[in-house]
Amino acid sequence: MDVFVYELLQNANDYPNGDEDVDAEFRVLRYKEGGGCLNFCHTGAVFSARNVAAICSANDQDKNDNLKAIGYKGIGFKTVFRFNDRAEVRSGEFGFAFDRKTQEIK
Repeated sequence: MDVFVYELLQNANDYPNGDEDVDAEFRVLRYKEGGGCLNFCHTGAVFSARNVAAICSANDQDKNDNLKAIGYKGIGFKTVFRFNDRAEVRSGEFGFAFDRKTQEIK
């Protein structure tokens, strides 16, 4: 298991939705034409504008003020790209993707 899996779990855990525990689920999807993707869903809080800004830039952490958050130590969402060419985020009113092959932010 690569470090990005821990990063996804850590991010979900760092932003619970109220006092409720965060449930998380991984789904591996395979395509008939080859390849596949990993879907990660959780019951934590949806992204804020500050979360989006932090995930879209380098060294713009949004957890420094919360020492209870695991992520203040900063493994970083960018670890998702270690073995992946594309990451898509859908959370609340936000939806965006990072695609290494096109080198565009969509």
